[in-house]
Amino acid sequence: MILVVEDEAMVAILIEEALTDAGYEVALAYNGPAAMQSIDTQIDDMDALITDVRLGGPITGWDVAKHARELSPEVPVIYASGDSSGDWRRHGVEGSIMLTKPYSMDRILALVTQLVSSVQKQVPLAAS
Repeated sequence: MILVVEDEAMVAILIEEALTDAGYEVALAYNGPAAMQSIDTQIDDMDALITDVRLGGPITGWDVAKHARELSPEVPVIYASGDSSGDWRRHGVEGSIMLTKPYSMDRILALVTQLVSSVQKQVPLAAS
């Protein structure tokens, strides 16, 4: 399952549709607290996390990813942001990827496929 954390509903739905069409199971969370709850209850089924950095509340995408990695150190993380790429190296979890908005659904699908297959093959992820 891919957890998509995005506070813009239309963007979340577009990502969900692209991933579902590619055969992935997707769970959506529209804010930080919902994301944390999803991680707590579904971490064993989580194949990857895609999170916007700015979630419009006190819990950020940085917090969400760190929480996921505390429970599952190998879960792949893709951050999405229109303006936080400079903070990524300082705040992002190791081995994560920053996807700068706007991005195409083809790009996000390619990254998810790459990350999920890397974990399944037990290939260590490098920061990029």
